Amino acid sequence: MAAKEFASAARVYELLLAEFPRDARAREALDRARRLERSCAAIVGQWKVRPNRRTWTVHEDGTVYGTWLIFNSTGVWECVDPQSREFVVRWPRCVVCGTEYFVLSDDHDTLQSTSTKGGSTATRVADTDDTTERETRPAGDR
Repeated sequence: MAAKEFASAARVYELLLAEFPRDARAREALDRARRLERSCAAIVGQWKVRPNRRTWTVHEDGTVYGTWLIFNSTGVWECVDPQSREFVVRWPRCVVCGTEYFVLSDDHDTLQSTSTKGGSTATRVADTDDTTERETRPAGDR
């Protein structure tokens, strides 16, 4: 389930609670939906990915923009399992990039590959005020 689906579920539970404010199960379900929605959204931001000195900018809309040493590409990400914070990143326009599976750390600052062949590790880049729109969301792939 994607973050937007948890947001939709939360809205439904809010409507139920408006009609039945003492419904404990609806309150628990609302809390769970909100918690899982936040878990999926935790990947949004800028990441430094090793190896190969890559940089990714992950957007709320499910897109990701990656820069490698000599090229850029746009991909998509999905929250596969919000409880265990598992994500998949796909690069459909990049022949050499493929699909990567990650688990987000408890502190939300590290993405660790779940590949049995080593894979990548990403660390969150601290927010800065000097990030330009060109750097984070280009007009197109290069």
